[in-house]
Amino acid sequence: MSRVLVFILLTVTAWGAAAQDQPPQWPLDLDSRFLTGNFMEPRGGRFHSGLDLKTNSRTGYAVVAVRDGWISRVKLASGGYGKAIYLRGDDGLTYVYGHLDRLADGLREHVRILQDRRGSYDLDLAFEPGAWPVARGEVLALSGQSATSGPHLHFEVRAADGSPLDPQAHGFAVDDTIAPEILAVRAVTAFGGEGAPTLRWGDGETPLSGRLPDLQLPSGQVRFAARIVERSDRLRYRLGAWRVRLYVDDHEVFASRNDQLRWGRNRQQRLEYLRTPLGQERWLWRDHRVTLDGRSSFDGFSQADLPPGRHRLRLVAEDRAGNRSEVRWEVDVVPQLGDLADPGWPAVGFVYPEPWLVEPAGPAPTEGVCADSEPPIHWRRGEPMTPVPLRWLQLAGLEPLTAAVHFRPSGPTLLDPVAVTWPHLAVADLPAAGDPTVAVYRLGDDEWEYETDLRESLAFDLDRPGVHAVLRDVAAPVIATVTVDTLLTRLPERRRHGIAMPRWPVIRIPVGDHGSGIDWDSLSVKLSGGTLVVEPDPPRDRILVELPDALPPGRHVLVVDVADRAGHRCRADLPVYLRAGPGP
Repeated sequence: MSRVLVFILLTVTAWGAAAQDQPPQWPLDLDSRFLTGNFMEPRGGRFHSGLDLKTNSRTGYAVVAVRDGWISRVKLASGGYGKAIYLRGDDGLTYVYGHLDRLADGLREHVRILQDRRGSYDLDLAFEPGAWPVARGEVLALSGQSATSGPHLHFEVRAADGSPLDPQAHGFAVDDTIAPEILAVRAVTAFGGEGAPTLRWGDGETPLSGRLPDLQLPSGQVRFAARIVERSDRLRYRLGAWRVRLYVDDHEVFASRNDQLRWGRNRQQRLEYLRTPLGQERWLWRDHRVTLDGRSSFDGFSQADLPPGRHRLRLVAEDRAGNRSEVRWEVDVVPQLGDLADPGWPAVGFVYPEPWLVEPAGPAPTEGVCADSEPPIHWRRGEPMTPVPLRWLQLAGLEPLTAAVHFRPSGPTLLDPVAVTWPHLAVADLPAAGDPTVAVYRLGDDEWEYETDLRESLAFDLDRPGVHAVLRDVAAPVIATVTVDTLLTRLPERRRHGIAMPRWPVIRIPVGDHGSGIDWDSLSVKLSGGTLVVEPDPPRDRILVELPDALPPGRHVLVVDVADRAGHRCRADLPVYLRAGPGP
């Protein structure tokens, strides 16, 4: 082998090694780096699996490849991550970009051909290794808001086994000099029965620090929780702390750090957080069902048993940048009966199980236990304490078939769905077997939300405790074509970050259903007789119609046909008038 060839091989090898050592590129072409969500931040019964990067409440920023590699997957859906790209880096990690707007030209055309062939917007496309190579810094797409409530980029780093990793530990850290805030500490002093009395120090808004007042308890049966919020920048979005530790008498009795999330364990968020009027509070003990990585606890304290005497407690919260906050307090366990005159912290009511949200009403029985459920589920029938006005139900096209029922577990937090039979339905209230218009709804903050089908045996899967009702959907969806601008002028050729933009303005057609909700799989759009695949936009109750660039000026007709989950259909014919604009 010649010296020249040896030199070339050594140079290429050294360059490849240097490229691997090169830090990844930031995924968003934007000077500011603000987080609106971080890794394993609690999100309503699940953990957040990546970072949410702020895009100034706008769409259209360049989203770039963070490393050399190849696109391994493209997924488009009306829910989840919306438009998403999966990049397999040469380092063996996978990088996920979610809620995108417009894909790069070649990739978009490839996707469009497959969508047209299948006649469906939803697409889950896998590529063979190296079939779609990309280079570090190459523009993959424009940032957007697909399948989410507002513009941002969802970004993940995944290990070789597909489990999400904290991006801030893998080259995507943000500047952060702000320590996590410990806003409240709660002592839950008894368990079982109708509730657990609690004592709390802190209002949930003002950060605590240093020494807290001493706490006196008549029993060592106590569990602690804390309201902890991380903020990484001046915009002060509420994030989750990276590591939390609790010490009793200088022994670490509980520790939690968020480095890796395994998908099958995501629902365990319900076991780690307590919902209170202050918001989400972090339990400072480990439920025996928690198998998440980075969790540890001292077995004695996991049983929540402090022996009589005086104990020193210390709570430490840290973020990924190393900023930390700490509070300390002492607990005096007094072996005496009865309530203490002054325990040191204010009493603030009860937690777990949640208080009943319905008032008993109607014919007996109004309370009971679903005997066929495991674990046992308690129920109470009556009127919701914060009812949705009848007028709202009428506007949503929903008719109540049963009184509201509050379901809640009688034991530990419900982790997985439980099969429940609807309790004590009167014969007159029984819906027809298999009637698609009848379903179980759950009362949200201010409306009844479709939850699940009611099976012929009057059984359903209870996923979350709360107030439920059996409702009938009697109204069809609405397609509000009167608000749509149908006179469109051809746009000049434009490119944004190298990506070609549509030549016709995108038509935004309101499509909504406040009853059972739109069945997006039923959506059909015809353009002058031919099928046109369009993008659903459920968070904004609309569809986005991008007309073919080659469509000639003149009159065309869009026919939109869609059904709700109850099977009610709606159709609208929308004439569209296209006129020529500037030339190429």
